[in-house]
Amino acid sequence: MGTLAYGGATFTFPNLTAPPLGLDTTDATKGRAAETVTFTGLLRKAQTDALWSLCRSWRAARLPEEPAIRTGVLGATIAVTASGPGFTWTSRPCWITDGPSQEVASNQYIRVSLTLVDAAQSLAIQQREIEEGLEEQEALGRGTLTFGTAVVNLTAVAGTYGDLPTPERTPAGNHVLTGPLVADRVREVQGWVTAAGKTALETWLETTIASQPTTGTWFPTTWSKPEAFLRTNAGVLTVAYRVNFTVLQF
Repeated sequence: MGTLAYGGATFTFPNLTAPPLGLDTTDATKGRAAETVTFTGLLRKAQTDALWSLCRSWRAARLPEEPAIRTGVLGATIAVTASGPGFTWTSRPCWITDGPSQEVASNQYIRVSLTLVDAAQSLAIQQREIEEGLEEQEALGRGTLTFGTAVVNLTAVAGTYGDLPTPERTPAGNHVLTGPLVADRVREVQGWVTAAGKTALETWLETTIASQPTTGTWFPTTWSKPEAFLRTNAGVLTVAYRVNFTVLQF
C-alpha cells in the first residue's frame, strides 16, 4: 500500500497492481536520478474523487510558489509513506510529476495511476546542473581581475588591444601608417561578481570616472547593465551578477 498526506487529508491506495519504485533520470552516468513512486491501482469512484481532491489542494498551493531552484525551498510537498521491493518511505516529501491518469476498468472500478518524485533529490539534481555549468567555466582558469575592492571572476580572456596604426596608400601606391605608433592596452571584461561585488564595482566606476586618470591606471570606457543569475555552491543558492565592461590603460 501507499499513503499520501497533504493539508490534513490522507489517501491510501488499497491495492497496487505493480511495484511502485522507479527513477526519474536526466543523466544516470552522473548520478542524476531522483527516486519516484508510481502508484497504480483499482479505485472506486468515491476513492478516485478523494485522490483528486488531495492532488488539487497540492496543486493550488504549489502553483503560485516560486520555483524551488530559485529559492532553495521545497515548498508544498505531499508526504508519501510506502514500502515495496527496494524501498521503504516514511512521510517522504514529494512533488507530483505525472497524473493522476485514469481509465475505466469495470462498471465499479477505475484504474488510476499517479507518479511522485522525491522533492529533495529532484531539487539537488537541478542545483547540481547549475553548479556544474559554473565549474566548467571556472575550470578553464581565466582567473580574476580586481577593480577597487570588487573581484570579477572572468568567463572570457580580457586582455586585448584597442586602436592600432592604420595602413593607408599614398598616391604612388605605397603604404604609410596613420595614427600613433603605440598599441592601446584594453581589457574587455566579461565575468561575474557576487551581490557585494556588484555594489563595490559600481562604487569603483563612479569614483574612477569622477577624476582625470593618471598614467598606468585603468579607466572604464564602456559599461553594460549587470544581469542577475542564480549560482549554487555545495547546494547553497545565491544571486550573482554577470558583468560586461571595457577599461583602457592610460
